[in-house]
Amino acid sequence: MSGGTWTTQDKVLPDAYINFKGVSKPLASVGTRGVVTAPLALSWGPEGELFELTSEKFYGSTSLPIVGLTAYDTTEQAIRLREALKYSPKGLFYRIAGTGSAKASKVLISATDVALTATAKYKGVFGNSISVGIAVNRTVGETVYYDVTVYVNGTARAKLSNVSTIAQITDSADNGYVAFTATGAPTLAAVSPVALTGGSDGTVTETVAGLADYFTLIGKKKWNCMAIPFNVGSDLGTIKTKIKAWRDGGLKAQIAVWSADEDNVANAAADYEGIIQTDGQGYATADDDIVVTPEAFLMAVAGMTAGAEAYESNTCKTIDDAVRIVRYDSTGALVDGSLEKEDLINKLNAKVNGTKAGYFCLQMDDDDSVIVAKDINSFSSFVSNYGYDFSKNRIIREIDQTDADISSMWRKSYAGKITNKSTGRDVFKGDVEEYFKEQERLDIIEKIDDETLVTLDIAQGTDKDAVVVGAFVKFCDSMEILYLTVNCI
Repeated sequence: MSGGTWTTQDKVLPDAYINFKGVSKPLASVGTRGVVTAPLALSWGPEGELFELTSEKFYGSTSLPIVGLTAYDTTEQAIRLREALKYSPKGLFYRIAGTGSAKASKVLISATDVALTATAKYKGVFGNSISVGIAVNRTVGETVYYDVTVYVNGTARAKLSNVSTIAQITDSADNGYVAFTATGAPTLAAVSPVALTGGSDGTVTETVAGLADYFTLIGKKKWNCMAIPFNVGSDLGTIKTKIKAWRDGGLKAQIAVWSADEDNVANAAADYEGIIQTDGQGYATADDDIVVTPEAFLMAVAGMTAGAEAYESNTCKTIDDAVRIVRYDSTGALVDGSLEKEDLINKLNAKVNGTKAGYFCLQMDDDDSVIVAKDINSFSSFVSNYGYDFSKNRIIREIDQTDADISSMWRKSYAGKITNKSTGRDVFKGDVEEYFKEQERLDIIEKIDDETLVTLDIAQGTDKDAVVVGAFVKFCDSMEILYLTVNCI
């Protein structure tokens, strides 16, 4: 047998002392994105709470018990969700509470001083589309067994089978749609399907001031882009303050907004990389089968921003099925929203004649498809050390992803775990260098010159627990603008 393992070189007995170690691997990998969030006026779901909805469930028609909608509904509520989840795999949504909202309910069985009542799980008019029926399943001796079925718009969505007592119904597991309560001791009996009534959304007011609870809840979560799907008007400054505080505090995210005056004319852009600001455009499909309003298009902008990987740009992204661009006129009617080339340039964050605009716009392509003109945010006050690059959403995603990944590696593998001396710092430096090599493979960064990928200077900070790192990194962007000269001979 071997002499064992060793920690320090202090052995006396001649033998082989052997340690086995795994080959060191990078502790950080390039993370993934894909979480969109928004506050919404809905007719089903928990009020004043965050809830998760995935594109898989929404497009797979298993989202009814969650939000009362599927991707195949054509209401404004469904279109807004569909636009977000078309591009992003997961959403963290918040249902804005309505004043005077109510749950639908129905007494199924009643007699003197006794009753069995079905009550919708959530408040809202969707509850009125629910009905409940009780049917005989079988009889064994003197015992009758029943099936309790919950329907939505006439389609069975949940069933409780072979129950013979009221208690089995009232104590049953959550079915996603209704809860059962009993007063007294009603006798179980067959009931033809009967609709719940009284469900109401109440009065929902969409204002930035009314989103304080949402901001508190979502500020504790990890997400990539938020849509505020209504005209925020003069509250743009409040939103800028909020997202700036989040980004400065480590929550690297962006918000898609539309800010316009009472005539639906866009207000000045926010001039901040954390805000993606539309010009109030939306789009329509052929024959206006689906009209994506300017409010709903904000959900699309947030979804495609959240769903894009760090190395992807949405510039010239085709909006599927769109055939024309729309916007509101001063009366609130939807009219043609396409822009002439000069107007479009003036809306973009273009370095033309000192123009500083910063709007995320749609444009008609030569083949009459609708595309994203340029994947930009609202930042336009360029200075020498904070310039045009920071107006590009792809570069912001690359920067934000780098921040999130290295911060996570530091917390999980170094903070409080590794001694702050040169050997420990060199290990951290090595892991950061390996991380940047993976970023180069993914086209997130490129070499500074022919030989150098990144430069990293690392040292102990002023305090003994501090590490100071200086890095030079060259982030990539996508090809967008072509300058071509053809010499004809």
